[in-house]
Amino acid sequence: MVVGWDQGSNPIYRSEKTSPGNFYPRIKIDTGHHLVFNPAKSQDSGVYYCWLQGRRAAQIRLLVYAHLGKDQTPWAHPDFTESMRTLFTYYVVMTVVFCLMLIGRIGYELIRNRFETHND
Repeated sequence: MVVGWDQGSNPIYRSEKTSPGNFYPRIKIDTGHHLVFNPAKSQDSGVYYCWLQGRRAAQIRLLVYAHLGKDQTPWAHPDFTESMRTLFTYYVVMTVVFCLMLIGRIGYELIRNRFETHND
């Protein structure tokens, strides 16, 4: 039986064709003609079509999302420290810009009031 799989309109796998240099493909068809992702990635999300003997047999909507697992925490992720550093850097920069604008506004008001009192 010839089995084919497409992601949208792009053919991704045919059971009769294998790529010669790919000994451990990430996406393969098992003996039950199921499409197997090892591992699945978020960019694998989409609509998949199964073809049997040249006819479309099934349509599957697949959504892959990140799951941390049972015992994992967000701060255990290797990028957590760098992302928090970036977040706090932007927070500090925006706070400094706000304070400078506030001081500038107060200074402008003081100078304007000073010149207004001298003109009277």
